Amino acid sequence: MNANEITFDSLPKAVAYLVDEVAAIKLLVENQQTPPPVKPV
Repeated sequence: MNANEITFDSLPKAVAYLVDEVAAIKLLVENQQTPPPVKPV
């Protein structure tokens, strides 16, 4: 999406775009995290 003026007419499209971007960022972050080591009790 380009840096265009956001109006109420284009707001649903802008929100859908941002939701997709946040989901992609969340997936990247989850893939970079390593699980904590399991400590024997």
